Amino acid sequence: MIRVCVIDAFTRDPFGGNRAGVVYWADALPDGVVRRLPGEIASSETVFVYRPVGGVPRFRFVTPTGVEVDACGHGTVAALHALHEVGLVREGLMRVTTNAGELVASVGGDPTYAIRMAETRVRPLEVERARVAEALGVDPANVDHAIPVARVSVGLPWLMVPLKSVEAILSARPKFESIRALSVDLGAVGIYTFSGSGEFVARAFAPAIGVEEDPVTGTGAACLAAYASSYMRLEAVEVRQGHAFGRVGVVRAWVDEGGRAWIGGEAVTVIRGELALEPGQARRVA
Repeated sequence: MIRVCVIDAFTRDPFGGNRAGVVYWADALPDGVVRRLPGEIASSETVFVYRPVGGVPRFRFVTPTGVEVDACGHGTVAALHALHEVGLVREGLMRVTTNAGELVASVGGDPTYAIRMAETRVRPLEVERARVAEALGVDPANVDHAIPVARVSVGLPWLMVPLKSVEAILSARPKFESIRALSVDLGAVGIYTFSGSGEFVARAFAPAIGVEEDPVTGTGAACLAAYASSYMRLEAVEVRQGHAFGRVGVVRAWVDEGGRAWIGGEAVTVIRGELALEPGQARRVA
């Protein structure tokens, strides 16, 4: 029996944070089903969990348009919660395999779910602020020139754009085709824009991978922790995101002594069920 759950990550409240589908165990699913099922679940990502090999489960992350991405923070939190809730993972440290590499996760601490992300890479960029502002739909004067625009990756690369105020973040009117083009040109999945110091408000736009706006973005918050460590002398951040959806979530993120970013948060199950496709039906989709 293949279980299907919908989990709200980075929140304790149903219908808050960021929704993720979780499918376990996915070993018998043809790739065609893996690519199409996320469109039925209609979360920004669906996580397909494969049975552990050597005690290490594998997580795959797929968007509603069938694009597989290497890393997904809220999806990882959601999958850990789904497995922990039914006793398939225990409290303490564990490892999971993703396309971004093998990650360390913590279950049952504070926060309840935490993930040590893939190797961190931070690179400031020379990019026209006017082009960035146009893509975000903000006044160029609202782009913060005191700190750089940068490409930061923790397994998934984001274009990090600091704005001067929370009001500028919340009033942004993104132009998705412009964001898509800018992302492709700069080798990022999208724009993660933020404002604050220590406590931040953020938004994330990734039309290049089929997600116009992501409600609450774990990989983006991890990138922000790495960015803040490099340019703002901060070793930990707390990010609120999701205001545009009316489902605000909170991500805690920090950089450890080895320079790796961690993210953490809470999660709650909203839907729990099973996949109704018979094996023959699944094979015809492949």
